[in-house]
Amino acid sequence: MCIRDRLEIPPGDSAEVVFTLGATTDEAEALALADKYREPAAARRELSRVKTFWGEMTDRLAVELSLIHISHGSRISFGER
Repeated sequence: MCIRDRLEIPPGDSAEVVFTLGATTDEAEALALADKYREPAAARRELSRVKTFWGEMTDRLAVELSLIHISHGSRISFGER
């Protein structure tokens, strides 16, 4: 599915455009998500939330790896080839 819109910016003016990527199996849900993040402020809030979530997830991963003495950049081999 492709959602598109026309944006005309008069000379000397500016505009803020938000592109959102997502996946769903339902057209109504896709349209609802597009509408939910239509405003730049809403998109910024969600991006901040997602960055926080993944930052916390990767921090936990680093801590857990350090518990078994694996540091960032370590080479790990599972079995021989």
